[in-house]
Amino acid sequence: MKLSSLSSRRLTIAKELYLHGHFHSIKKSLSDVILAILNFDFCAETIIKAVLFDANVKLTRPSGRGGGFKTFDELISDLRSLHPNLKFLDEVSALHKLRNDVQHQSVIPSEHEVSRHEINVRLFFEEVCKDVYDGALSFDHISLTLFIRSEIGKFVLAEMEKAFQNSKYSDSVYYAKQALIYHIMLLRFNMGAPHTDPFFHSPFSSSDLHDLRDVGRFLEQTNECLNWIIDRLCLQDYYDEITHLLGSKRTSSIYWFRSHHLKREEVDQNGAEQVKNLVYEFITATQDAIKESDLDSPFIYDSIIIEGESENEYVVQIGFISVPSVTEAKLEIKEQNKILDIPLQNGLHKIVIRNLEKGKRYVLFVHVKNEKGKDDHSFLEFRLD
Repeated sequence: MKLSSLSSRRLTIAKELYLHGHFHSIKKSLSDVILAILNFDFCAETIIKAVLFDANVKLTRPSGRGGGFKTFDELISDLRSLHPNLKFLDEVSALHKLRNDVQHQSVIPSEHEVSRHEINVRLFFEEVCKDVYDGALSFDHISLTLFIRSEIGKFVLAEMEKAFQNSKYSDSVYYAKQALIYHIMLLRFNMGAPHTDPFFHSPFSSSDLHDLRDVGRFLEQTNECLNWIIDRLCLQDYYDEITHLLGSKRTSSIYWFRSHHLKREEVDQNGAEQVKNLVYEFITATQDAIKESDLDSPFIYDSIIIEGESENEYVVQIGFISVPSVTEAKLEIKEQNKILDIPLQNGLHKIVIRNLEKGKRYVLFVHVKNEKGKDDHSFLEFRLD
């Protein structure tokens, strides 16, 4: 069966429901096991209806049979008629019965029941992807990035999802912050906001002239107020949550290398999930106001120096996404009095550099040239301690 774009979105929502059930199942509190069962059942029902919609099966009875919406058992029967080889429909029916008992009879599901239905719903999901939609998608590759219009934003959020699935929650939050910074940059760019440096220092300051120092402080305060107003306009109702998440990291600059100053921080699964939800909610709520086709600079969504396997060996990790106007991009590393020019393509690059000395400061340049002949560069400065 051909997968419609609308059902792709339905299955994306179904996966989110499943993941919410999974997170509740881990906690094992009374309310969590109840919410786990409710989410697993809602996930299964969403999958069933996605398939029936694609098969043009109505979810209501004909007027001759009393009309109204079909019962869950009737929906299962319709799906079984279409795909008799699906193996987990009986388990899905059992889950729905348990859901009704939980919701209407105050039955508390056991740990065994929660585990059983978590496993079976996942298998049912994968079975539908493989047998009904002929492998056009898989559980692991479904994510809310489907709802993101920005190609660069979608790319970075895919890295966030990949890190989250691999339990690398610090990396997941790091990429989420990068996606936020990029999206805010687009919002500012499209609203024509002035892009001033949050660390602006007035050229009028002088240790000898007291009155000009006052002018300098006034300009710095004016600059900070301007950034606060623009941030309020961009972030809207999400201002408090996003400024808390990004901390002292300001969003005022359009320059694509500003995001390099982010640091990875330790975070647990619950914290990473909350950040994911915030990022998706904010971006989808505000993406109607952006257009990224006018940008002429790429975006670096990762930059880190990692110690290599041998002495004086290090790995430069660069996450790079280009834009159509860029004609050339390369990583320049000064090493042993020579410049290494390494071409950059979209994605995560891991480049080994050797013979670096402890205690010295090094600079890496990402150099790009666009179709207008304009050169631009970002630099990552680091010291080996």
